[in-house]
Amino acid sequence: MARRLDALRPSNRTVLEPWVVEVTLSRFGSRRLSKVEQDVIVKATRAPHKVKWPDWWDVFPWQSLFCEAVAQLQGKISLKGM
Repeated sequence: MARRLDALRPSNRTVLEPWVVEVTLSRFGSRRLSKVEQDVIVKATRAPHKVKWPDWWDVFPWQSLFCEAVAQLQGKISLKGM
């Protein structure tokens, strides 16, 4: 169901198992999540690359990680001089 990563560290976090995410999303019926909600689910899943995401899903693990990395780099690197 859920797993605590690095349980002994103060920075631990609890994540969802991939099969729980799949079962939950299959029960949504016609309800859809916003892209922000989808991003939260992707980040809260232990191994998001193992989830069989529904056809209507827009935010995938590789997009979420890439967007986060780009945002971090934009804050650290200035391209004004180029």
